[in-house]
Amino acid sequence: MISEPSSGKQAESCVEVGTINVPISTQPQADLRPTARAGPARPARTGEEDAILDLLAEAAAWLAGRGIRQWPRRFPREQILRQIERGEVLLIIRRGEPIATCVIVEAEPDL
Repeated sequence: MISEPSSGKQAESCVEVGTINVPISTQPQADLRPTARAGPARPARTGEEDAILDLLAEAAAWLAGRGIRQWPRRFPREQILRQIERGEVLLIIRRGEPIATCVIVEAEPDL
């Protein structure tokens, strides 16, 4: 849900995350359009867990390099395998190589 911040500032908007409002910058960003078209997201398959773990480790390293310690350096293989088996993991392929992944679940009991 997008809402205006309670401080009355008009320069930013906020996204409501639970009961916390997180500011979103309205400053122009670099052009983030892809230079080559990626394929659609598709369910990950058993046997692709190493590629998924590598993508997640790369993202964790990127976060850590910015002082954000939100993710482990490497997610547990068994966790990824269970999520693949449940059909929760999506993979995006470009030119035959995995370039992104995400997990979609209805509820995350650990959060």
